Amino acid sequence: MDYFEELVTNGKKDIADIHPDWVDKNNASYSAWKATELLKGERLTYIKSHGKISHYKTKNKFQITGSEVARKINIAKTTLLATSKYSEEFKKYLVNTNADLAESMAARIKQTTSSKSRGPIARNKDELVDEVRNLQQKLKNLEKENAVAQAEHVLSMLHPEIKDLLCIRPTTQNMNIIDFRKLKK
Repeated sequence: MDYFEELVTNGKKDIADIHPDWVDKNNASYSAWKATELLKGERLTYIKSHGKISHYKTKNKFQITGSEVARKINIAKTTLLATSKYSEEFKKYLVNTNADLAESMAARIKQTTSSKSRGPIARNKDELVDEVRNLQQKLKNLEKENAVAQAEHVLSMLHPEIKDLLCIRPTTQNMNIIDFRKLKK
């Protein structure tokens, strides 16, 4: 059992010791780096669970600001971003982290909008309205065609004497409802 416990404690030390060169445990750079990693994890979780463009209207949903990190570790924003010896490196790290988060957000939006399985959810309102109008027009055309076909079928089933009484004269082999309308005028 000592072997496994030693492996676990060594593994924890290795994971905790992996940090950029500019980070020093003796100053606030270490706590700033840890806070930034924690916030990055929160932002990535948000990105994974939100796929619509409207969820990202404000940048604080997917970006990390220096002032937010400074508040998290209880130091002044200027100390973190301007006056310390690690400030320039921290700003570069923050810019790279925000670029990674922006890429993740763009990939997530692209994934949800290009997904065929999402159906109408992935399309915008204008596309859906156009589709509904087209379908309604097709339905009206089919109803008209069906009504004409039914009337022609009824007229073809009438006995010839009744057709003569109604002044319906066939112009072709099949009775045509359009001809009937012309005779009626």
